[in-house]
Amino acid sequence: MRRLLAWALGLAVIAGAVLWLVSRDVVRYQATEEELRLAARFEAVKSLAEKGDIASASALAGLYREGRGTERDPRAAWRWYSNAADKGLVGAQFALGSMYEAGDGVKQDSYRAAEWYSLAAGLGRHAGAQFALGQLYFHGRGKPNDYGEAITWYRKAAKQGHGPAQYLMGAMHREGWAVKRDYVEAYMWYSLAIPKAAQVRAVDRRYDPAKARDEVAAKMNKFQIAEAERKAKAWRPAR
Repeated sequence: MRRLLAWALGLAVIAGAVLWLVSRDVVRYQATEEELRLAARFEAVKSLAEKGDIASASALAGLYREGRGTERDPRAAWRWYSNAADKGLVGAQFALGSMYEAGDGVKQDSYRAAEWYSLAAGLGRHAGAQFALGQLYFHGRGKPNDYGEAITWYRKAAKQGHGPAQYLMGAMHREGWAVKRDYVEAYMWYSLAIPKAAQVRAVDRRYDPAKARDEVAAKMNKFQIAEAERKAKAWRPAR
């Protein structure tokens, strides 16, 4: 009986090992398929970029920066973004600004970041660049510390539906920075930012639009809250 149990136990162990090896090889095969797909996409995009396609140049830069389909190479990303940005591609201009701000592939330089953000934010009306430019003004990096300029750019981005910009519009009106303190406006902007809370927290983990709105609501009467909710419901993004 004991020999039978030992034999059964040994068989179970062997079977488990075989299943583990098979599952491991399946995962390896799937990973290889994904890697081949990404590598093929990279080569296709690179071919178009080398033929002068601006959108492909920017896309190739993104693949180099993220290391998708190839080894991560921030310097190559910078070169291809520069190629597209110099030809007026707004998304590439914004990406270059973010690389200079972060010091990713280039020496960190807030002033160069501000130059590229300004191009993308102004003529290009890129919401991400408008928000980033507002941040530089707010914190005095690459631009003079100027809350008035900061809220100007936050507002442009917020009107396009940029969640973090909407959150900071709420904060500016709540605290009365560069504008008259206005809890109705603050409540409205916080409300608009709530569905994009993940994007807001990606900027700063301390940012919580739902909590901020509740704190503002505690200082408002029911008529003010009703007006703020009406405004939030009627709000539409600018085109």
